[in-house]
Amino acid sequence: MKKGITILNLALILVFLFQERSDAYRYEVHELITKNVIRSMNPLGDRVPNLPKLNIYINDYTGMAGVAEKVNKSTVEDWMVHGSKWEDLTFLIDPNFKIQDLLTSHFHNPLTNKGYTVAGVEEGESAYDRANNADNLWSWKNARDYLYAELTAMNKSEREQALSACFDALGHLMHLVQDMAVPAHTRNDLHGFSETYEAYTKDKRTKLKYTSAPFPYWNISMSPHAPKQFWDLDVYNGTITYNNSAFDNGGYIGLAEYTNANFLSKDTIFDEENFPHPSKQNTNYYDFGLLPFVVITTPDKINLNAIPISGYGKTWLAALRYWGEEILGSSSLKKYTRSVFLNDECHKEYAQDLIPRAVGYSAGLLDYFFRGQFHIEVLAPSVDQLHVSDSYGSYFGNRDDLGTDIKNVAVVLQNNSKLYDGTSEPAGPGTLTLTIGYTDTSTGSMVYQTAGTASVTGEIPVVGTQKVLSVVFPLAQPIPAQRAKDLTYYFAFMGKLGQEEGAVIGRVVKAPVLYSVSPDQATEGTPVILTGDNLPDPADQPNTKGVCFSADLTKPYSVELISRTETEITVKVPNTAGLEKPGYGGLRVKNVLERSEGEETLEEIIYSNPVSFFPIAEGEIVNYGKFLIDAHVEATKPILGDYNQLPRPISYPVLPGDRVLIQLMTGFTYHVTGGTTDGTVDIEVLTPEAIDFSIGVQ
Repeated sequence: MKKGITILNLALILVFLFQERSDAYRYEVHELITKNVIRSMNPLGDRVPNLPKLNIYINDYTGMAGVAEKVNKSTVEDWMVHGSKWEDLTFLIDPNFKIQDLLTSHFHNPLTNKGYTVAGVEEGESAYDRANNADNLWSWKNARDYLYAELTAMNKSEREQALSACFDALGHLMHLVQDMAVPAHTRNDLHGFSETYEAYTKDKRTKLKYTSAPFPYWNISMSPHAPKQFWDLDVYNGTITYNNSAFDNGGYIGLAEYTNANFLSKDTIFDEENFPHPSKQNTNYYDFGLLPFVVITTPDKINLNAIPISGYGKTWLAALRYWGEEILGSSSLKKYTRSVFLNDECHKEYAQDLIPRAVGYSAGLLDYFFRGQFHIEVLAPSVDQLHVSDSYGSYFGNRDDLGTDIKNVAVVLQNNSKLYDGTSEPAGPGTLTLTIGYTDTSTGSMVYQTAGTASVTGEIPVVGTQKVLSVVFPLAQPIPAQRAKDLTYYFAFMGKLGQEEGAVIGRVVKAPVLYSVSPDQATEGTPVILTGDNLPDPADQPNTKGVCFSADLTKPYSVELISRTETEITVKVPNTAGLEKPGYGGLRVKNVLERSEGEETLEEIIYSNPVSFFPIAEGEIVNYGKFLIDAHVEATKPILGDYNQLPRPISYPVLPGDRVLIQLMTGFTYHVTGGTTDGTVDIEVLTPEAIDFSIGVQ
């Protein structure tokens, strides 16, 4: 507990803990709302369950499978639920806690843009100000910073702590949004221990409807409010024409505005001086006169006399009652009292509308937090130069990417961030950082290293255009790919997203890594076994997109798949396998991820570190002379790049007029001598014909 808490403050805390406190929804209800945020429908209400969508976000941003995966000893879902429950108990764990915030930090009046006020003076801070306060450990900014720390930290423990803090903070933020679906918390009603709506939702919590209400939660015009629009879009100023679709359907409007204008709280019933709506004039209140029926005077039976006051789309906006009291002990003389109150019929109808909105706006907050998306067009290890034409004709300039060590990482990416209406939300300027992690199989330890940071001076080109952001990250320490298990690339952008400053976009790519190819040279049709990690999903079988025999990204050669497991793929060497750089990463594995965005299908091509493979060309030596010739064939140089181990020279005796079938490794220039012949021949490709090349000697 924070040092310096007075006896009075301690007493208040004890009251808080052991009495029905003045929070909004009780923590048990927050727990159920948050669980349904994660597991029910998405913010649009009826199309896609939120769980798989959230799992995609988590996978893209962290590399983990989804909400059921554990981080820092608890699941992602548990951390969000934990935050949504403990927001009401932050005084026990927050060193920045102020005692005045104990009862007043979860209010927001959209008409004044303030939290709870006394005589116009704000006590504590509003729910949105708390969400936006950098001193709050679980603020929006800190949630962003925790996410960035997870993507860039240099050890596993720090990453897990940062990520658990991020999802914990998101739980706290959802709680602050959910409180805006409690009328008292949007109408400056510090209701103490007598708030009947909150008691009702706690008692009925297992029977409430938690389906997410459909609503559009942001668009371009709202982005300057980010992320305030979930609390208050500053649209409602007390003047509305009822049946406005923004209020009827929860359209472009903050949750506090919707609740304030359409619902009553216990102590603000028709307080039209401070809260113009709901107004008596828009209800049937004036249809009732002094009703001439006998009333029950017993206090605990008083609700039996309730008459519904309808309006603002509700049958039970409030309840009207009369009761009579005997005057001077005379049963014939009564004075009649008329009052308006909220009964359980009102609470039931309120909850049917407000709980789904608490779910929906909270789900929208998660959706908004992860709205930044990158499309990785190319991720190429060991490439140290990039050339990108407007038509995507070629990505690589210098293609000298020989070796098992990764010395550079080239990436070509685009912005795929979308607003609610499907338009692109601009990202940039900012910084793009790449961190690489892997398990060193020689030591068993997890290794992280920073590949570098690139400055993004303008906006990142969007998907659907012919512009891209291309960056080469030179590594201070090469990565030994033959010892690198679970090689993972962590991209972290921090900068401007729409009108939001300090936004974070994360993208985690688990790269396929080849450890070996056996055999490392083979003729057309020969089975070849690829062994590695993060190989294309076996569920893709018999899809052959997972392997190509070309270093050229624009000319992949499909192969015939024989079998596939998580760590091993067997394919046949194809014909027409022309290798621009045979032996220099000629055999690669690529991941293909197809994701639908409306009518748009995206394909992401991610190449592994290269492993040498030499297709064997089949050809012939023909003796056109009249004598036996001993033809000597010797490789002199690779056709492209460097290679420090040339194929062994071989001699072939050839009878006059005869021909000898031979096999040579593709990718080399060979010097041929024999008889009067002294020349060179380039062996580059496999062809569909039986003979790939022919050498004449005489």
